[in-house]
Amino acid sequence: IGMTDNRCYAVIEAGTIPPVSVTQTLSTSYPDQDTIEVRLYAGLSEETEKSELVQAVGIGPIRVTGAAIREIDVTFSIDSGGRVRVTAKSIDGDRVNVTVRKEMLGAIAIGPSA
Repeated sequence: IGMTDNRCYAVIEAGTIPPVSVTQTLSTSYPDQDTIEVRLYAGLSEETEKSELVQAVGIGPIRVTGAAIREIDVTFSIDSGGRVRVTAKSIDGDRVNVTVRKEMLGAIAIGPSA
């Protein structure tokens, strides 16, 4: 996942053999935020400039609850064909829409080379 400081952190480690799903809890940055933008990168670098953008997604609308920061469980899945899928739900169980804003690759290879 790409962060605002142009750094990446791994959600699914390199060498993992698909299919695989990992859930991470993300949170809004300010109280009335109704969307979280997430950029997914493939590569071994911790820098976004040295990694390949796979997908950019918008998560929302997130139900605004006044002054509270919202937490969203986001599940990142890679199927056996290497296709990426992102799903989300709020901590209190509300399903949250995920909209693919940009898809750079149809599939990615994260398992060992044959």
